Amino acid sequence: QTRDYWTGRFGSRNEDEQVTPEEQERINEILANERLTLYQQRANELLVYASVDAFVDVVEEDESSIPDHNDAWWWQFYTWVNQDIIESISRANQDGRWQTPIDGPIKRVLLVDVLAGGEGDGSGPDPGPAMPGPFGGGGQGFGGPGAAGPAPVTANLATPIERTFEQAPTGRAGWPSKPNGYYDTVDVVVQMYADPNRLNQIIAAFESVNFQTVVDLDYTQVAPFEDRTEGYLYGGGPLAEVTLVVETLWLRDWVGESMPDSIREELQYPPR
Repeated sequence: QTRDYWTGRFGSRNEDEQVTPEEQERINEILANERLTLYQQRANELLVYASVDAFVDVVEEDESSIPDHNDAWWWQFYTWVNQDIIESISRANQDGRWQTPIDGPIKRVLLVDVLAGGEGDGSGPDPGPAMPGPFGGGGQGFGGPGAAGPAPVTANLATPIERTFEQAPTGRAGWPSKPNGYYDTVDVVVQMYADPNRLNQIIAAFESVNFQTVVDLDYTQVAPFEDRTEGYLYGGGPLAEVTLVVETLWLRDWVGESMPDSIREELQYPPR
């Protein structure tokens, strides 16, 4: 409709009501500027570009079936993990003031994958009835059927937690490789378009939320204007596709309060 408006407006000046090549070029310029203005208006309303599709294996609501207790609990746990990641992104782009994808350090969230046996390859948990949990860190994930059996692990303040640097650079590990009575680890892969000059600010934001540590980082430069035709504006500075691996710790005393007994047994929680 906008093109028709400008074509009619310019064409009405000519006897044949047709636009000249010069006028068509001018119309294209007007339309490009109007489109850019709309993109800027939308960007100014946002903290960061993102969609639910970025979250791997988020289970869609199915009113035709009711999940069992275990599945419902795992869905709730994944929600807690994703909430912390969202809070981290929000803090990165609100460093003292509201920032947008144009001037903030994080431009667009591409992927949030709570690892469950994957290595950052997008292989998230099976959202079906046998949905596994993500405990383990280091891309290990939940043991699945048959993992139950070992004796429960209890907290003992007199016994130090053994570090294992084979699994993570922090030396922290939980169930199943090095179960302890205090915490379990869950790794999350986060991919985003971001300003490579502000990576320290992004890392600090992630590590300010609960018990999170960035244990791996990789990035590659990308053209800042290649997504403009799709409506994304990232500002005029450098742009990189950044991949973080975030180690998150989950305290057993807190997580175990609502955990079903069958999952407690499998993850070697002590009896209630």
